Amino acid sequence: AYFDGAWRYGANGFATRYAQESGVHQWWNAPSGTAGNAITFTQAMTLTAAGNLGVGTTNPDARVDAEVSTMT
Repeated sequence: AYFDGAWRYGANGFATRYAQESGVHQWWNAPSGTAGNAITFTQAMTLTAAGNLGVGTTNPDARVDAEVSTMT
């Protein structure tokens, strides 16, 4: 993935992104796409500066906070 004002696929396939700022770590992923096309990332995991880990949530309020979704 690369950023040119928008996040884009650098090659065909899946994309991932990681960022760290002010003690917060964030991980994103995106489904398979075509090189040059825009990416819509989903934030998959967050580790806050307080040490709270969120999976499926961007604002964990417990040491481990997992958002469970059901498929219908």
